[in-house]
Amino acid sequence: MPDPNSTPFPEILEENLLYGTMIVHPGTFFLRQPQIPSLYFMGYNGRLVRVRPYHPDGFGIFTKDNPRIIPHIGLGNGRGTFEQNWEFGLVQPTFAVEDHPTSRVDIDDLISNMEAFHRISMKQLHEPEGIPDDIGTVQVIDGELSGFFFQRDDTTRKFNVINAYDGNEERSHFGHALVSAQTVKEYYSNYLGHIFENLLALGVNTQYFPVFNRDTSRVAHKPVLPNHQYYPQTMVPEDDQLDVLLGWIQSFET
Repeated sequence: MPDPNSTPFPEILEENLLYGTMIVHPGTFFLRQPQIPSLYFMGYNGRLVRVRPYHPDGFGIFTKDNPRIIPHIGLGNGRGTFEQNWEFGLVQPTFAVEDHPTSRVDIDDLISNMEAFHRISMKQLHEPEGIPDDIGTVQVIDGELSGFFFQRDDTTRKFNVINAYDGNEERSHFGHALVSAQTVKEYYSNYLGHIFENLLALGVNTQYFPVFNRDTSRVAHKPVLPNHQYYPQTMVPEDDQLDVLLGWIQSFET
């Protein structure tokens, strides 16, 4: 029987992709480039598997059982719960907190409901004065932020990108801008070649991380494990990290 705490992870299948998260420059309406968006997978067992390909702390796969998924605006602190961050005014939920789902079916429904938000153009996002005040949540339909969701701040009335929180009683994680599975797949296809297909190999075969042994001058290949971070900027220079990660991901056995 496969090890549930090592690759391959059965949740990592294209049909199990719930959503992705991408980085929008804070306070602007521009995507950060370059980036490799994070991918969130869930089967019907309630375990969320987050694949984070590119981060200063390195590549990582993180699992969480039965988390709540909470779309919100603001930048939260993962050391606290969502409610604690909300109490301190760091985040505002898009929906009533008690309505946030934990099952795959309910999360799918949540994303589908968000795609029914009022739709606006990038021009309207930059010049929101013409958008009626009673419209608080929107989806952009053109430009580089096509498919992204935004919400009006209760105080400033300005539109801010909607981010994704995932958390359970053990751990909280405040992610970047929430996008649908289709939107994140289109980004990969347009900008990252076959990297999406390479990452799906994490659900098919055991993948390995090369570890050099200075004593023997040999390279050992260790299975990729969850909650570990590979090729962080403390290991490879910042300017080289992206190329190193892309090269490693492209070596995954498919």
